[in-house]
Amino acid sequence: MRALVDVAKDWHRSGAGEYPNSSETFSGQREQVIEETVVVPAIESKTAIDQIDEILEMPRLRAIQFGSTDLSKEIGYAFQYEHPAVWKAIRDISDKARSRGILVVANTGYDLTTVDAIAGRVGRLYDHGMRVVLMQGAEFLLETLTKPLVEQIHRSR
Repeated sequence: MRALVDVAKDWHRSGAGEYPNSSETFSGQREQVIEETVVVPAIESKTAIDQIDEILEMPRLRAIQFGSTDLSKEIGYAFQYEHPAVWKAIRDISDKARSRGILVVANTGYDLTTVDAIAGRVGRLYDHGMRVVLMQGAEFLLETLTKPLVEQIHRSR
């Protein structure tokens, strides 16, 4: 984590796409890179859970993200996103982050296979303090949401 933050401050490794050509532009560009770079730690391992206080103290940290599937697995309840122990971990970490002004992001998880299930999960995550909720990737959503349609078409033939 610290290495990523350090790389983001390094003008020639940051991926900013702009290169200074004088002392003045170097100083300005470096400050711009530091200001604009956002590192979002994924809280989805036992190590991240155990070191959450240290992670949240990182300078300039603006957001953290829960990986729902990996987090539930690490807590001992793989794919059981609604388990009370999973919600407790999310709540405890979210409370610490929000008290420091850090945005909390989460994804929905992979076992949601209907529009109602996905919408319900998004709502519950919002109710638990997530202000950015990521649904799974386009391919997953396309497969998940079109599968019943394709099955119905096959049954009607």
